[in-house]
Amino acid sequence: GDCADSEGLSPFADPPSGTTAMMSEEEEAAIVTPTEERRLSRMSDPNGSPRSGLPEASAAFSSAAAGSLRRSPRVLWSVVSATAFFFAMLLFALRVFPFITVGVIAVAIAWLVYLCSEEPLIRIISAKGARGGGCRNKVLLLVRALRRVQSLRSSLENEQKLKASLYSVCLCMFLFNPDVGVLAGALSDLGALPAAVVVAASLSAVAFLSYRLEKRWHDQALRRGDGADGSLGEDFPFTGSAAVMDSMRDIALCLQEKGRLRRRIAQRRILDIFTRCDPSVLNELLERMAQPGECSMERVLGYFRDTTEHAARSELVELLCIKRGTVLGVRAKQKLLHTLMVMRLSSCRNAETAVQSLLLSTEGDELSYLKSALDGSGDIHSMHKLMFQDITNAAGRDRVLNHFLHEAAAQVAHRALLANGHFCELLRLGKRYNCLPQQLNFLRGDLEATTPGGTRACPSYEGNCGHSWLKIITDMDDTLESSGGRWPAGIDESYPRHTPYPGVTAFYRELQGGGEVGQLVALSARPHLVGEMMEKKIFEKFGKLKEEHGLHTMPALLTGSVDSGALFFVSGGAEDGMRALGRKKFETFEEYLALYPEFRFVFVGDNGQADYAVGQMMCQQYPQNMEQVWIHQVQPQEQTWGYEDRRAGAPVAFFQDYVMAAVSAATRRSPLVSPHGLRRIVVAATEDFKRISGWQSEAQRAAALASLNNSIQVAHQTLMSLGVSHTLELIDGDKPQASAPETSSTDDDNKRSSSLFGRFRSSAISKDQLPPSPKPTVVLPIPPMAGETTGPSPHIAAAADAAAASAATSAA
Repeated sequence: GDCADSEGLSPFADPPSGTTAMMSEEEEAAIVTPTEERRLSRMSDPNGSPRSGLPEASAAFSSAAAGSLRRSPRVLWSVVSATAFFFAMLLFALRVFPFITVGVIAVAIAWLVYLCSEEPLIRIISAKGARGGGCRNKVLLLVRALRRVQSLRSSLENEQKLKASLYSVCLCMFLFNPDVGVLAGALSDLGALPAAVVVAASLSAVAFLSYRLEKRWHDQALRRGDGADGSLGEDFPFTGSAAVMDSMRDIALCLQEKGRLRRRIAQRRILDIFTRCDPSVLNELLERMAQPGECSMERVLGYFRDTTEHAARSELVELLCIKRGTVLGVRAKQKLLHTLMVMRLSSCRNAETAVQSLLLSTEGDELSYLKSALDGSGDIHSMHKLMFQDITNAAGRDRVLNHFLHEAAAQVAHRALLANGHFCELLRLGKRYNCLPQQLNFLRGDLEATTPGGTRACPSYEGNCGHSWLKIITDMDDTLESSGGRWPAGIDESYPRHTPYPGVTAFYRELQGGGEVGQLVALSARPHLVGEMMEKKIFEKFGKLKEEHGLHTMPALLTGSVDSGALFFVSGGAEDGMRALGRKKFETFEEYLALYPEFRFVFVGDNGQADYAVGQMMCQQYPQNMEQVWIHQVQPQEQTWGYEDRRAGAPVAFFQDYVMAAVSAATRRSPLVSPHGLRRIVVAATEDFKRISGWQSEAQRAAALASLNNSIQVAHQTLMSLGVSHTLELIDGDKPQASAPETSSTDDDNKRSSSLFGRFRSSAISKDQLPPSPKPTVVLPIPPMAGETTGPSPHIAAAADAAAASAATSAA
């Protein structure tokens, strides 16, 4: 029941099977990553013994019986039918069109190998091969082949060349295939050697044209926003100071130089421009060059290339990130890091060293800003991807993570001390009379000295960044928006599909509390597929939420894995599939926690899948890092996976909608939402509900309306008890409210159960007639001390009583 049993197994390990392949100590050490070592060290106390925690939640992930995978008969039948149909069609095609079929299979295999040569998929395949089995040697051979293809994709230019080669193979396969007959007849009249020469020449020509087209499309994407002709006339789109505009004009002119010798001279001129710039001009220049255009930083890095004769790109990266990295501001560093990630770290010899230099030279609150700004860029390039995928040097990764931990300790110490008014007064007097103890010399937050370049001489540690120092981790389906009951996304049918829940964006905004950069993190079970296909769709969805529903920031995205997603799908959502999803989410959370040790975390999920057990494990393993876990109740609590093994005292609360989540946040012992913030969330939820369209039936809308109105009544009484006298209006309050139709017991199982905060239907029932409430949802952020009560907050109790009296009076 502990976090690690006597055999050293992780609480999220698969259930033990009957036999396992034996591995040597060297092989076992080879598959333990540095991240896993850090995770295991965090799960142990200073004495080295594993932390004892939630035995039931551990069992929820690891106590499934050994044996075959329990699949849903419907899903299993669909898989078997699709497989049989595929092989039947393949045999038919091989009989009728043998050459074209073989060619299509060969091209499909080539593209599959190309698309699978990414770090997340290679790690999954490597882990499967390291477990042993009869196909181990074949799997390891496949891993070596994928690594070889991955090396061919080391830079953006090399990847364009590889894609062009695949395009040419596809085209020539159809042109010269005997079954198609386009050019096969002409080749049949030639001999073997001339035909081979023609095919090779055609492949080379098509590959060259494809590469030129691919490169041209990429350049046009980088120049987006400029004139159609790309001229440098009077409407040159550069803005900023005169020195910055002159520098950008010179760099843009250099980028137009062609030819080997002229290109080398232009590169030297660009290096001289970056070398001679003052620190303030250099910072502004790099910030302006981060924007798309004729002089974007991506185009500059693409103009510099590492060759066997001269490592031009490495020289530019060394100048900007290492030699002049100490004078760069946090915004310029963020732009440089993002550009290096877009252009691939593997395309430059010293890119990983440059990334480490930029991060290690940043301290205090500026480091937190840098990490959060990189996460909020709105694309796949995030801090998590940078540290755990792009950086391949384990020693360098650990060095940066240790720096994060070192600075986090200083930041938390400053915030804890400076939050004490008595200490601040003594600190002020000690500095005034120059008698401050030497032990407090690390409190340098009030020093406002700046360097000649405009940057602070000492980093800031006060924590006055405008936000609440909370990382808000949210699930997507059935948490941020309704899945409409579409499996495997979710099970909630209370709102139309793809409809954001009323008040969710306002709730996240109030939790953050402000700040220049966002602190939102999307933890999704959706797997990372080849390229950025899945991530682009997710970011498009968040962009729509930001434009139409008031989402305050773009989130950092933490995706799932292909193997856990496939296991969940094939199992039909059974125990093994749930465990796989939960294990992957928890492991990703642990990696993300190592990036932001100075933050506390709030996790918002739903009880349709494994989020409840994941939240319990977060609170068990990292109680000092978790502030609160909220679980959106989309099915009765008793049907929640892992609910039987819940642990009392953990800050885990169910909520019916985001009005009730806001009430919970405003009335907990350490409020996370102010009373006025609660009112803003209620108003936003009201407006969001009125904008919802596409209801499946009037009964669906009536049920959702009654539920949300009851929550608004509880929020109104809570505001009254908190001293806020603003009146909240019910939705459609000026109209007679139709009650939701009666449903059978079968339908009741699919409906959301009553709120844990004690909400009451608008009917003539008394409080005594209500079913007994489960455990109170507003829980303490820490386990209660001896002698403390664990009942609900007085504000919640008063609000519930007032809401019950109001409902009974209205019914009378």
